Amino acid sequence: MSTPIYSGSGPFERDVFVGREAELYSISSAFQRGARIVNVCGAGGTGKSALARMYSERDSSHPGGVVTVLGRVPEFFDSLYNAVTDLQGPGQQLIIVDGVDEIHDRSSAHRFASVVQILQERERDLDFLITSRSPIPIDPDRQVTITLSGLRSTEATTLLEQLGASLDNASAESLVQMVSGHPLALQMVAALLRNGTLIAPELFALLSDFDRPGLVGLNGEPLRVESKAESRIIVDVSTVNAQLLQILSREPDLIRSIPSRKFEEVVAELLSRHGYEVTLTPASNDGGFDMYAAKKDTLGHFLYLVECKRYTPPNKVGVEIVRSLHGVVNSEKATAGVVVTSSFFTSGAQEFQRRNKHQIQLHDYLAMRSWLNGL
Repeated sequence: MSTPIYSGSGPFERDVFVGREAELYSISSAFQRGARIVNVCGAGGTGKSALARMYSERDSSHPGGVVTVLGRVPEFFDSLYNAVTDLQGPGQQLIIVDGVDEIHDRSSAHRFASVVQILQERERDLDFLITSRSPIPIDPDRQVTITLSGLRSTEATTLLEQLGASLDNASAESLVQMVSGHPLALQMVAALLRNGTLIAPELFALLSDFDRPGLVGLNGEPLRVESKAESRIIVDVSTVNAQLLQILSREPDLIRSIPSRKFEEVVAELLSRHGYEVTLTPASNDGGFDMYAAKKDTLGHFLYLVECKRYTPPNKVGVEIVRSLHGVVNSEKATAGVVVTSSFFTSGAQEFQRRNKHQIQLHDYLAMRSWLNGL
């Protein structure tokens, strides 16, 4: 009987998992050595959720049970407390918290760290496996952080075979190098090849357009080619180009699977093409919005604060996010605020916008499809 296998996140190939044996061993050995918290972090699409799911299936060190809580659900903290009551068995217990980044803001992140500490003080046999894009420091004495990068070359080529991508060995290896073994990128490419959206020569021409010169580290020194740091930069912050937008215009659902920062870059590029001067805030910004969009016409200068939410249905953008942006617009003396999402808005968010229609605008997945179709 074969073990179910997973790889990546989003709406792609949830039944295919390749490699990551070293990472699975690292998680298991960390708990066996006495770690109470293991934090798996890495760029979007590197397979953090899949790794956590696979570990839960193989885990034998938590006989008291394993429960998963999703960070992106609105009732996150209620779910977290409820998960503890669901773990009734004797022995070590494990709560997997998938996607801590998606609990939205810094105050919630601090609250999460406090809740984990409180629960572990109350429940001596309770461990946590947490996935996030950036490290979540909670307990330096009993916490281990594991960082995911791209798949190893042999793992990545095996993944392409499992996904049915029709490429010869040399082409498959070249593709793996071009995307630095990024699992979600490989799944997207395989989907495009399978459905005939692209053929191999077009694909390689597209990927070859990404520029790599001049990459430096925090110390100002050039990054070594194929270093982990260079790979992450290429995956996370490669400039959005015309070919990527064309792919999204043909396959708009893919926009729900790209990393959140890439989603922001796509929105910025679309607004730029509509005549706005766009400035993205730093990725670590916690000012309540992701970019400035300025425009000048015969009536004067207009400045919009744009917040981007890369959500996947049935998850919707709630009124708390819209209300928060409205407050930032007032404090920044901006013209208006704009929320753009790859999903939809709750009725509460829409009602708040109707009451503040001159200061808040909402653009959902259908609006983004319209923007992409207009390219």
